[in-house]
Amino acid sequence: MPRPPHRHLVVLVLFAVTLLTGCGAVQNQSTLPAAAPGSPSPVAPANTSSSPILGNVHGGQQPVTGAHVYLFAAGTTGYGAPSLSLLDPTQPGVLTDSTGSYILTDPSGNFGFGGDYTCTAGQQVYVLVTGGNPGLPNNAINPALALMSILGTCPAAPATFGDTVPFLFINEVSTVASAFALSGFMADATHLSSGPSTNAQQGLENAFLTVNNLVDSSSGTTRLQSIDANGDVPQAEINTLADMLVDCVNSDGTEACSDLFPNAVGLDGTLPTDTLTAALNIARNPGANPAALFGAGFPDSPYQPTLTAAPNDWSIALTFYADNMVGPYFPAIDSANNIWYSSNKNNAIGESDKNGLLLSPATGYTGGGISAPAQLAVDGANRIWVANRDGNSLSAFSNSGKPISPTTGYLAPGLNTPRGLAIDASGNVWITNTGFNSITEFIGIATPASTPISAGTHGQRP
Repeated sequence: MPRPPHRHLVVLVLFAVTLLTGCGAVQNQSTLPAAAPGSPSPVAPANTSSSPILGNVHGGQQPVTGAHVYLFAAGTTGYGAPSLSLLDPTQPGVLTDSTGSYILTDPSGNFGFGGDYTCTAGQQVYVLVTGGNPGLPNNAINPALALMSILGTCPAAPATFGDTVPFLFINEVSTVASAFALSGFMADATHLSSGPSTNAQQGLENAFLTVNNLVDSSSGTTRLQSIDANGDVPQAEINTLADMLVDCVNSDGTEACSDLFPNAVGLDGTLPTDTLTAALNIARNPGANPAALFGAGFPDSPYQPTLTAAPNDWSIALTFYADNMVGPYFPAIDSANNIWYSSNKNNAIGESDKNGLLLSPATGYTGGGISAPAQLAVDGANRIWVANRDGNSLSAFSNSGKPISPTTGYLAPGLNTPRGLAIDASGNVWITNTGFNSITEFIGIATPASTPISAGTHGQRP
């Protein structure tokens, strides 16, 4: 379904530094008081004895036979911590190596997890595939082959993944989508983890949800629009990235990888030795060698459509839109990972959930002196603060969108065409004044909203 032309856009860029759902999931609140560490309440393991997880592994158009298929849950003990192997090594058909417990794909690339795994409700679960024969003679194995896809949130019993994920198709497209969306939490294929805090784990969950906004995991194809049809997916770019991996995947891991690996440089300058690490490096370092990587694409391009020319960089952006996004500015994210943005032309602010679904009314939230709103920020109490360019004022809203500030907004003598806004660790609001070449600090934001807020101006007026 094409995007209506009158709607306005908020673009969310996905790569490791600014990934909305990665380590910077609450990056707009970096100066705010951190949420207290905690972990979810203990829950019973999901029932895994029925409705097995079924899937297939393909490299381009080739099934991968004899590949190692691992089932992992992302860790939550800290960034860089190891993932958790979920397969029971005592079950028939489950083998173990230095990576973890695994099963093998059959001659058609098929696999299935039945009662040989357990996961705890709320865990974020993914599948890793390594090695295998992508159609090579003499049963040769490609040691550079590494692919992945996600299952997502482990359901609570009696539901199982087999009930919620009918089929999992793992290929280069699922690998690119997973690597880009999860790059903020992923050190390597077996070290995917968040911190222990509630906010960190919410960010991890959001990252997994983002994978499903990019790819249809049941078919291994790139989406044209997000799941809820409220956002555009860069289908041609993701397919082009996937095509870069195909030649290396469908090989013995030597010469066919020579165009990919030297150009998929990690941030520390190291080169990958497998295709998943190559995709992860590109996600983290999207500006490195874009033309050379474009030239590394598989000549027959099994994934279509593709880009017709090399981009400036390989960052991936999801573009969400809504009717009330008229002149949107500077999104910010609250502790529930909902997205807030100012609607400059509508004299309103809007709110969407982590998948871009609109939560605010069609006209947005209004009142509180809001006038030509520019940047906004979220404080430690989840209140929304907005700099008003036309009103020369500061507006405040509760997390439910109810205005807190008076009808004039909060005023100060130094406010003049305010635009930028940030909140410090003490809960004070700092605003840049483009009209006075100065900044204004509103003090005492942490006090109850009914308490008058004092103000001072820093810097010199012209």
